[in-house]
Amino acid sequence: MQQFSDLLRVDDTGKATLLDGVHPLPDLLNLSAEEVLDAFLRSQQRDFEQVINDLENPRNPLHQMFIELRDRAGPNNPLQEIPLFRQGALHELFQNLHEHVMQHPVWRHPFFLRFFDGEFDEPQLKSFARQYFNQIKNTRQCVALAMGRFSSAEPLPFAPMHERMSELAQIILAQLIADEYGVATHSIEDYPSLHGLFSSTTHIVMYRNLFDGLGIPFAEQDEPMWHGVADNVLTQRLVASHPDFSLLESLASVGLGMEWGVPEFFSLLLGGAIRFGSGRSRNISINRLSPCQRSLRGRPGVRNTPIPSWIGYATEQS
Repeated sequence: MQQFSDLLRVDDTGKATLLDGVHPLPDLLNLSAEEVLDAFLRSQQRDFEQVINDLENPRNPLHQMFIELRDRAGPNNPLQEIPLFRQGALHELFQNLHEHVMQHPVWRHPFFLRFFDGEFDEPQLKSFARQYFNQIKNTRQCVALAMGRFSSAEPLPFAPMHERMSELAQIILAQLIADEYGVATHSIEDYPSLHGLFSSTTHIVMYRNLFDGLGIPFAEQDEPMWHGVADNVLTQRLVASHPDFSLLESLASVGLGMEWGVPEFFSLLLGGAIRFGSGRSRNISINRLSPCQRSLRGRPGVRNTPIPSWIGYATEQS
């Protein structure tokens, strides 16, 4: 029996098992990429059933809140028609959306498959790390851009409730931003000091831990974007913020369309990084791989997915 860092142990037959707290699938390195995708598909589907069943329960406080909103909206308001109030409609909506998103070929992109198998060398890994760093610097700003779309100036279809519906979307997006910056808080009493805010463990801070593990000096961690990365960043910023895209498209670009595949492809990245480190006895640990782990936390399924805040927008524009 051999153990590498705080990540995995390998038995006498050569089977690798990830240690507690590394990944929801301890046998990750013994699975194919397709099996990893299937595991998260099934996990998300189980969570769908639980979350939606809870949401449809008339005794659920969230359900009751939407009943109150519907009653205030009055007759002939689009809020009356959201799937939440039609038996089985919410299940059907999410099954269709989930299948559409998760069947996208990007989750089986050859890059992810090769990376998971460890088919890269150290220069390639460092190059990828620097360029993906450029991507994540902008992703959280796209969430802020999307939140800015939801304002009283937007012609929403829910008058006289459109301001409240807009605010619900803002609340969800604000929580996502807080998570990205590591400053989520829930009451005045636990609000951090200014020093605490500036010392937050942001995604950027965690990513620099990865750079330290790869031996990339601070001065070499930020580099200009490749054209392909810049195109991707610009596209995401436009979809999130430009008025030519609908509010639903803006919301989806920083939510479901992006988040559902995160556990699977970060699992492939995590698996490849562990193979790389263990095969070369590099200084790679849970702390060094925290960007991948943070992206898996709370995401085996969809329990943290903001279901109701955009149901009305989906209904109005479908």
